[in-house]
Amino acid sequence: MEVIPVIKGIMTYVPGVTNQLAKRRTSGTASAKYCYEVWLKHLTMLWESGMRVIPDALAELGPGSSLGIGLAALLSGVRRYYALDVVGYANTECNLIVLDQLVDFFSRRLGRPSKGWPDYDQYLDSNLFLI
Repeated sequence: MEVIPVIKGIMTYVPGVTNQLAKRRTSGTASAKYCYEVWLKHLTMLWESGMRVIPDALAELGPGSSLGIGLAALLSGVRRYYALDVVGYANTECNLIVLDQLVDFFSRRLGRPSKGWPDYDQYLDSNLFLI
């Protein structure tokens, strides 16, 4: 059994410690390429599963400090994004940088940044972008 997570859990019962833990940032990705790729993969797999429209709303559980996947979703046509987290970890400065990069990726219809699992290239166009 991992001891560190147990100790951290016990510490949440100590008065004042919860406030200190809430100030910490999560290790959410600051990589626009990662967020872009994850969202493209989700859209592609939804399409392959028969969903032929961009979802109207998206809820993300525990996005941490990065709202990049939600921003990518909004840029591709999702109308409402709900970032559901117990603590407000969002890092505005980082998210604005990621947003600028995502706008650039979508405006250029940039292909998926790297090959991942599951392989979904067969569902993309010749530029490795959504069909």
